[in-house]
Amino acid sequence: MTDHITLSNMRFRGKHGVLEAEFQHPQPFEVDVELWLDLGPAGRSDDLAQTADYRAVFDIAAETIEGPS
Repeated sequence: MTDHITLSNMRFRGKHGVLEAEFQHPQPFEVDVELWLDLGPAGRSDDLAQTADYRAVFDIAAETIEGPS
């Protein structure tokens, strides 16, 4: 069985684009991330190590958007 978790409307500021001005001033980015995974083992065992870490997903998105282009 596959479970679906969505992290929506995460907002970050990043310097990405084509024009030089886009790299000089951070721009707003809004990101949605969808996770498709089997959370059955986590539900049966109540073991947090077997589920998704929302903070880690958020941190990866932030590093991607706020980091280098």
